[in-house]
Amino acid sequence: MRVDRNVELKWENMYHGIHAQVEWLRKGPDELFANARRMLTTVPPRIYLVGCGDSHYAGLATRLAFERWTGIPTEALESLEFSRYAVDYAPPGSWVVCVSNSGRVTRTVECALFAKQQGLFLWPLLSIQIVPWLKQAAFLSTHALALESTASR
Repeated sequence: MRVDRNVELKWENMYHGIHAQVEWLRKGPDELFANARRMLTTVPPRIYLVGCGDSHYAGLATRLAFERWTGIPTEALESLEFSRYAVDYAPPGSWVVCVSNSGRVTRTVECALFAKQQGLFLWPLLSIQIVPWLKQAAFLSTHALALESTASR
């Protein structure tokens, strides 16, 4: 049970969530790769993985894999650190991967907005349907990976 929301976590919900990913995994990665190849014409000088809480830890856990597989220097930063400090020193053309489960974390949304102002390339990763700020931000919506949440099923 989640004590903060008095919601009972059920095995059936997790089971449905896992099985809902199967169809996406059959086609999704290939489609994303094909789209990325069409869109990307240059190699970024740096990749930033930004998020808060668990989303930040996801970046910490994967940054070395990014570096090993791409050969591109990669940093995992907490959203506040990136939006307040690192964004001003990010090399032009850098990628900013904004990780957010809800898409509503203020500091991560700020990262996307400040990175856009600096002319950086944004890759929002959300585990929910497109959220309102993402729909309104044309600069983000073409690059968004949104996986429908199955937690409510």
